Amino acid sequence: FQYYFPLPYFLIAILSLLLPFNIAFRVVSILGVFSLPVSTFIFCRCIKLPRPIPLLSAASTLPFLFVSSHTMWGVNVYSTLAGMIANSIGFSFMLLFLGHIYEDAEDRSCRMRTILYGFSLVTSHFFTTVIASTIVIILPFIRRPTLIPQAIITILKEGVIILLLSAWWLVPLIAKHEYSVDFGENWKISLLKTFPVHFFYLAPFAFFAVFYCLYYRIHSIYIPLSIFLFSLCLYFFGFKLSPVFINIRLWPFLFFATIIMETWGIAIVLKLSKNKSL
Repeated sequence: FQYYFPLPYFLIAILSLLLPFNIAFRVVSILGVFSLPVSTFIFCRCIKLPRPIPLLSAASTLPFLFVSSHTMWGVNVYSTLAGMIANSIGFSFMLLFLGHIYEDAEDRSCRMRTILYGFSLVTSHFFTTVIASTIVIILPFIRRPTLIPQAIITILKEGVIILLLSAWWLVPLIAKHEYSVDFGENWKISLLKTFPVHFFYLAPFAFFAVFYCLYYRIHSIYIPLSIFLFSLCLYFFGFKLSPVFINIRLWPFLFFATIIMETWGIAIVLKLSKNKSL
């Protein structure tokens, strides 16, 4: 585990003290699949989204988990059963971390649970950590200017503690990265052909959610929107920056961010149809 993420397998080792090893391995292997709807719900609640958005967002993870356009790009059931356990678990930790650090920046308060989620994220998977780190950078700037300095201080405090907790594993990894194995090459695929049909049918709701939230200054929309835009940039240009950024590994972030925004758009329409303000 000098070159791979240790937390999921550490959990297997701990759980094997209570259960037979083969059972412990299976339980942790599917942990990301079963925790994703829950972590999505908690994420939406942390960023102060009204009902029914958290519940609908949790439900929207089901077509994401069961998407059949790929079997090894990450997060979905096929990829998880193919062995991408750390990626699946890391995605849930990414949502928990982003939701709670957003809440901490809003409250201007450092919390140990956020630090533990961040540590778990860093030691679970590379891509979820990179995406989350990028979103964290913009979090202070999606609120009123007077609140930006304190939000930056809060996020910096938690970020430094997370890095220090992870240093025992990160520092040796960085120091010996030249001995690690390359990820491979970009896949030659047509991006639009990899998305299921319902992705396109619901796309207008995503655009509506973005424009509505930007107009009414609902800042939480910046999180899925930033995930989508940053992942899209890495999908097309990331490999030129580093061979680490294989295009297919950004696919789950693109699909998840889009389906979340589509769900938010549907929820907003439902709210407006009942003449209730968000």
